[in-house]
Order: sequence, then C-alpha cells, then structure tokens
Amino acid sequence: MPPRRDASRARRWLQAGFVGVLALLALLPLLAQLAGFNGWRAGENRAQAPMPAVPRDAAGLRAWPRVADAAVNDRFGLRTQLVSLHDQALFRLFGAFAVPQVLAGPGGRLFVSSDGAKSLIRYACGRGLPVETVPDLAGQVEALFRGLQQRVPRADLLLAPSAPVLYPAELPAWLRRDCAAGTPIARQVMDRLPAEWRERSFFPVAPLVAPGLPGPAIPRRFMHWDGVGAGRAVAAWAEERRHLQRRLEVPAAWQWRPSDLSGFFPGLRLGSMALEPAAEVPGVEPCLGWPCFPGFADIASVLVDVRRFRAAQPGAGRLLVLSDSFGAAAAPWLARYYGEVWQFTLNHAEQLSPGQRSRLAQALLEGYRPDQVLVLMMDASMTLTLPRLLGLLE
Repeated sequence: MPPRRDASRARRWLQAGFVGVLALLALLPLLAQLAGFNGWRAGENRAQAPMPAVPRDAAGLRAWPRVADAAVNDRFGLRTQLVSLHDQALFRLFGAFAVPQVLAGPGGRLFVSSDGAKSLIRYACGRGLPVETVPDLAGQVEALFRGLQQRVPRADLLLAPSAPVLYPAELPAWLRRDCAAGTPIARQVMDRLPAEWRERSFFPVAPLVAPGLPGPAIPRRFMHWDGVGAGRAVAAWAEERRHLQRRLEVPAAWQWRPSDLSGFFPGLRLGSMALEPAAEVPGVEPCLGWPCFPGFADIASVLVDVRRFRAAQPGAGRLLVLSDSFGAAAAPWLARYYGEVWQFTLNHAEQLSPGQRSRLAQALLEGYRPDQVLVLMMDASMTLTLPRLLGLLE
C-alpha cells in the first residue's frame, strides 16, 4: 500500500479517535446525570445555585438564562469528580487554584487574597489604602474602648498578624515588593490612637517570628494560627503586657490537620502539621458550644463558636474574649492565667436581632461581670469585626 494512503488512513483513524474521546467525555456526564450521579459537595463552602423558576414577566425572562446556567453548572453528572480532577490538575501542574481567593507562594505557603487581585494581602500590608480607611478604623477602636470602659474594669485589644505580615518573604514576588514597602494596617491604626488606648493595644509581630519557636505561628497551608501562634501571642500579652503569672501548663501535641482553606479547593487534600492543646487540661474544666451558657443558649446557638474554661484556682479572675475566628485557638491558652474564660466568636453577630444583641451584652458584661475583656481579631478583619463589636454595645 502506498505510503500516502497509509498516512491518510492513519489521519482518519486519529480523527475518529479524537471525536470518539470527545463524545465519550460528553456522554459520560450525561449518562451519569441520567443515573443520578450528580450529588452536591458541601465542602465547596457555598450554597448550591437554585433551580430557576418559570419566568412570569420580561425581567424574569431576561434573568432566566443566567440563573439556569448557574443551576446546570452545579448539577451536571460526575460534577464532584470532575471538579476534584480539575482542582488537582491545576494545583499539581501550575501551583494554582481554581478560585482567585487563594494564592500559593513559591515555597508552598497559602495566602488569602480576597478577590485574586491581591486586595486583602495589600490591605493587611497597608498598601493602596483609601485615605479614610485608617482614620475610620482608629475612630471605631476608640469608640469601642470608650464603650467598654463604661462597663468593665479593663479592656485590651490584641490584633493577630496575618500571614502576609508575618511571612512577606514567602509571598509571590509581585506581592513581596508591595508588602516590603508598606506599614501594616494594624500598626497604622494603633499609631493613630491616643496614648491611653495605644498602650492597651497589642500587635505581636516580633514574638511570632522570633527564633526558637517550635514551628511557624501560622501553619504553611492555613489562614489561622495554631497553638504555636496563639500560645505565644497570648503569653506575650498576658505576661509581658499584663504581668500575669502562669498558673498551669497546657499540654499540646502535633497533629496533621486539613487546611482551614479547604472549602476553596475541595478536590485537594492539603494540610499542615499543627500544634493543638489537649482536650483535657489538668485543673481546667472545658465546655464547648451553646449548652455552656444556659441563660442565653438561644443566642449562643446562633453564634455557634462559643466556649468556656473554668480553672480550679481563681487566677486573675474572669476573662471575656470577644473575637473573630482567631479567638477560638487562643482561648485554651488564656486558661493558664484566669480562673474562668468565656470566648465568643462574633462572625455571625449580624444574625442576632437588636433585642438579642442587647441581651447578649447584658449577659456578658453585667451577668458574667468580667474583670478583663480581651478583644481579639485578625488585622485584615478589622473592617468586619469592629462594627460587630460596636453593634453589641449599642
């Protein structure tokens, strides 16, 4: 057979094979869809797009294609498996993620970037801020201190440094230059406070990058700190700022944990070793969740992330921790200094009615009567957490 005819036949077989592969790729999801293999993966950390309603007017008709497209994208056959495959291929081949909210540095450290255009990273590093940002935040911190001063003996603010501030050298190169040239937003806000409140504000960057730590303050593939960061920051505040005596030790162990950013890349199993306090600490009675607060359990159940620690010894009295999600890891380490610790994460405070917020403030500030309030939040979450706290004091 002439070589030209062989080549022509080979091309036809290749073309047929290519079409067959494409048909198979299209048919497999269709068959899986018909068989019902199109389950939703809750790990995507968002609500599934709803099925579109029948349009009843011109506006509904115009919106219908967009709603229908989103619904189909969330329901096609083998979706979970294909999303997982896509996530794995993108990360393994290019070190990138399918969503713009997470960036990976050249050494593998993960950073939350908000919109993929570096906004949250630059914000934490104090770069490109609108002129009103720092004065507005400083005013809110002052208002918070004044409001707490009227109701509790003492209030302090602990701003947890985020990963871009602690590890700028591990950022992608195009962000590293930005952070190296900026002053962290937390530092800018604190520098703008009156001396009275500046002395009660703490931004522990140096303690969390000091040599000799048993590990990074924030695990490489996490957004939140673990026992290394939380324990060291708490010790620096309690012992160096408040001059409190450590009454007991908190046993801890290293564990491999999935990344707290896993909701952004459900197809990948990424994690880090993290230092975690033991569930049982000698001399301390722990309690987690709304049943710990029977007097206002309905409110505590809305907030979800709440906890209490009671020590056998009185220590420095009663501590109330009002925080964003960084407060949860810090609370067990604070039991080293106080006889009782209540910690409330306020990320869901917007779901409380005005009446519930008033009841919560009364229960925490007047019923519990803390000797010390510690407000704890990540530097980059000030714009979210400060209004929640001020709403509690209204």
